[in-house]
Amino acid sequence: MNKLLQRLSITLGLILAAAQPAAAQTSGAIEPPPILKITKLMAKPGQLSGLVKIEAERAQVLRSVNWPRTSIASSSVTGPGQIWIFARYASLGDVAKDQELIQSTPSLRDALDRLDRAETEFLESRRDITTTYQKDISYRPRFDWADARYWEIIWVHLRTGHHEAYIENRTMTREEHEKGAYDTHQMMYAVQSGEPSGTFMVIRPMKTLALLDDLHAHNDGEPVTAEEERRKVQLFAESGMSEEEAYFRVDPNMTYIPRD
Repeated sequence: MNKLLQRLSITLGLILAAAQPAAAQTSGAIEPPPILKITKLMAKPGQLSGLVKIEAERAQVLRSVNWPRTSIASSSVTGPGQIWIFARYASLGDVAKDQELIQSTPSLRDALDRLDRAETEFLESRRDITTTYQKDISYRPRFDWADARYWEIIWVHLRTGHHEAYIENRTMTREEHEKGAYDTHQMMYAVQSGEPSGTFMVIRPMKTLALLDDLHAHNDGEPVTAEEERRKVQLFAESGMSEEEAYFRVDPNMTYIPRD
């Protein structure tokens, strides 16, 4: 298991680096993908383990046809039982190309359809979500993907017409992080499809969940005055409709890495 996880980490870094300029490949620190496709699987109560087995078999099917794209699968360690699968894309056109490849490969299409039917026994819901990277409100977005073992994910649904207030809130948060210089990373993504309009995601990669204990002990890495805090609360009250948070662990058995 440790060797598989190590291989996952190293190969993931190489896969993401391949799409970056040469200067970005001089270290393990890599820019986030422009498009992040997320497959969000909600398990029926008590059925997460069964769903994990199906997704592990799906990874084996992809391996058998040497599928060209890495799928990074994580299962929840807090909150409702769920699996999130990340796939990196340079453009929405590449998402369509993957679907066309499946449709033009009958054996692969049939195998994936069989797994889709099998997972219904364990599945409460399934969503395919496409998101776009928001560089200006991300903090230290370049990081070494080989270090990622866990993810903290926060998704926020905004009130219609109040995007600017939320962007101001997140800009203040990024500036405060920069002042504190806490050693963590936050990628911001805006949902394009698959979730209600006005949904943003905060994604934090971590080596260990213990990072959050230390982060909270340092005021979330944000040195902030009382006036700034009041302003941030006001902006979120104006813009935010709901907020959810969950922690996920990378699962190498459900993750697929191309052999090349």
